[in-house]
Formats: sequence, structure tokens, C-alpha cells
Amino acid sequence: MHPVELTERQTEVLSLLAQGLDLPQIARQLQFSVYTARSHLRDLLPRLKAANGTHAVAIAIGLGILPSDVATKSSTLIGVSHVR
Repeated sequence: MHPVELTERQTEVLSLLAQGLDLPQIARQLQFSVYTARSHLRDLLPRLKAANGTHAVAIAIGLGILPSDVATKSSTLIGVSHVR
């Protein structure tokens, strides 16, 4: 158990953020509104004592909430492709 408890949705949003998706992409992937994605992010920031999404990802990896290789996982596996 981690010292910080996040909901399943908050963890999903954070994981997708770590993979490089922005809020509109996260909302499409999880099939809810951008407002809801933003709300999940806004609610998890104080739980992690994070200043922003990038900071939250770093903290979550450090606490073991997200695996250290989360950023290297291809988001094409979850149906989102990136143009590089």
C-alpha cells in the first residue's frame, strides 16, 4: 500500500499523462469529457503535493504508484498514436 491513495481513474489519468497524452487525448481514451479529465488531475495534485501534472508523474513514479517505465510504454497499445 502506498502512503498516498489515488482513485483508479486518477491513476489512469496520471499513467496516460506519463505516456505523453494531453487532457483531450486522455478524455477520449477514457471516454469522458476534458472537464472530467482536468478534474481528476486537479484532485490528484494535492494528494501528491504536486505543482503540476509533470511533477505528479515524477512523484508517483518515486512512490511506486506508477512503474518507472510508464513513460516508455507505447500509447499506441492503448489506441492512441503520436506524430513525431
